[in-house]
Amino acid sequence: MKVCGLSWRRLVQCLLTGLLTAGVLYCFLYFHFSRHPHSYPTSHLDLQASTSLPISPHAVTWSGAGHDVTERATSEGMQHLREFQSAAHHYWRKLQDLLVARNRAKFPSVSYWNCSCLWESDADNHTGNATLLTTNVTRLKTPQDYLAETQNCTRFVLHGGFKMAAVSEEELAFPLAFSLLVYKDLDQVVRLLRAVYRPHNVYCVHADRKSPDTFHSSLRHVISCLPNVMLLDTAVDVQWGRYSVLKPEILCLRMLWQHATKWRYFINLTGQEFPLKTNKELVQILTAFRGANDIRGTQHPRFSGRWKKNLPAPYNLTVSKGAVHIVASRAFADYVLHSRVARDLLTWATQVRFPEEIFFSTLNHNPHLGVPGSYTGDIADPFKETFHRFKLWNTTGFPHVQPCAGRWVRGICHFGVHDVTRMTRSPRLFANKFSYDLQPLAYDCLEEWYWHKVQLEDSGRPPPLNVSLYEESNIVKFRYQGPVLIWQ
Repeated sequence: MKVCGLSWRRLVQCLLTGLLTAGVLYCFLYFHFSRHPHSYPTSHLDLQASTSLPISPHAVTWSGAGHDVTERATSEGMQHLREFQSAAHHYWRKLQDLLVARNRAKFPSVSYWNCSCLWESDADNHTGNATLLTTNVTRLKTPQDYLAETQNCTRFVLHGGFKMAAVSEEELAFPLAFSLLVYKDLDQVVRLLRAVYRPHNVYCVHADRKSPDTFHSSLRHVISCLPNVMLLDTAVDVQWGRYSVLKPEILCLRMLWQHATKWRYFINLTGQEFPLKTNKELVQILTAFRGANDIRGTQHPRFSGRWKKNLPAPYNLTVSKGAVHIVASRAFADYVLHSRVARDLLTWATQVRFPEEIFFSTLNHNPHLGVPGSYTGDIADPFKETFHRFKLWNTTGFPHVQPCAGRWVRGICHFGVHDVTRMTRSPRLFANKFSYDLQPLAYDCLEEWYWHKVQLEDSGRPPPLNVSLYEESNIVKFRYQGPVLIWQ
């Protein structure tokens, strides 16, 4: 669309140029008269100097009250002016960069392999080059690379891909909150953050205390360039199966709650995951949730050994075992952070094994509490489906139907290339888990597919999304919608 033959972008550029010129002139005049108070005329000032930039170091003449006052700017004053002009020019370049930000970053793509075969055809019959699948062709960025790139935050944000996705009004009206618990592979962490990053959302990142100093320092520099991303000050020494896994989640949730953004849903992530849904799709899906929480839960006796010796739980709650991954409404987060029930349960959970799998799940599966968005149906219902993760297990009690194309590590599939096809066709929101040193092409191709969907959305051709699948799910049908029943 054009106005008077000019595009909107050109009009904005002209407007900003005019404002910048006026600002420079005003600052010069203010500086001049603050240093030379005797040059203030008594009335009706008429500016005779040129308003063009750069301002000449020659005389500036004012007329008024029947006399002229001519003053040559001092060399010191002109030095300050030149410094100001330089800073103003630098700021203007930043504004220009922001105007064309979408054109500065390239969408991630794999040049050495045709990834589209993984989502456009039956990839199970596409073997490809077995050596290539396990070879790391892409050069990963090191912490030192990120230290260098973040010396110029504007360039890092624009050229690093954090402005690649357009944001719709629907997304702006439905901000999300994310926590990221990370400890290694900084390049993979930044690529995950870039994928889920939108300037109106809010993020909290926790780095394990055991991580190398270079990891902490580089991550801190990356986060300092993103104003809506916060780094948790308290670095917890995370130990598998202990309360230290849950503690940073609670700390991040509290930090996110205190942020001015009134986000609608909370999603917790780890550094070895990647989204299967774009932010636009997440907003559509979570809108369809209508306040329901996506939190796994089971009360099968085979898990009771984790907490049996610590019974009874506070308020005689029935303990439920879930997963560390959750998608929770803002109202649920309010209950977690501020109710006495949740506080007492958290204290109790510090004494049991794997509290991160017990705390959120127990709150979500005790209907008599009236926790917002909690599940009121039969917890043993085989049709109770959760959507938060595409994750394959190979442990007792979790019979895996689908094979793992990568490698089983402590009962969890670390994905391979031929797992990607199932991910792209899955209704799940995120995929866990990726080890980039195993089959890096799996991660690279999934990343390309994700950004390909973003491109389709931005061009007005979004890929189809079956929202009714989520609307009609049991976690939505049997969500609790009444008032909180037990708070203290």
